[in-house]
Parts: sequence; structure tokens; C-alpha cells
Amino acid sequence: MNLVKVEWLDTVQSAGWDTADEVDIKTVHQIGWFFNESTWSEQGVLKLADTWSDGEYYGITAIPKGCIHKIHSIGKNINCVEVF
Repeated sequence: MNLVKVEWLDTVQSAGWDTADEVDIKTVHQIGWFFNESTWSEQGVLKLADTWSDGEYYGITAIPKGCIHKIHSIGKNINCVEVF
């Protein structure tokens, strides 16, 4: 399991009288434990956990692969995967 920083694009919704120029997507920078590395290409989703212990995960975020811009590995082998 790797600790990673993920840069991803989140949707934004408005319930008010905003103009189209005032509502746009948001870039999110999130750090977490990337625990589904072996299956994320098949499922099309990256799952990050805030906390893990003894094979149990807490605070899981599921991010669709199409929303991910970059994945940076944090740790011994620092590298970057640019998805698009």
C-alpha cells in the first residue's frame, strides 16, 4: 500500500442564481493510502483511505479515474503518474 497525493477534479453545483462563469470545477489535492492498486484499472476507481490498521480502512474516498489528473507517490520511491 502506498501513500499518495492525488490531484483530481471535483464537480461543483450551484443552487442559486449564479451565472455559468461563476460555477466551475474545482481542483482537489488529497493525500491518502492508495489501497486498491491491483484493481483500480479494472474498476475505473481509485480508493484512498485516511487511516488504516491491521487490514482495516477508515475514511475512504472513491474517485472516478476520469477525474484524476495526477498521482504522486509519497515515500521511498517518489514518482508521478500524469493521467491526462
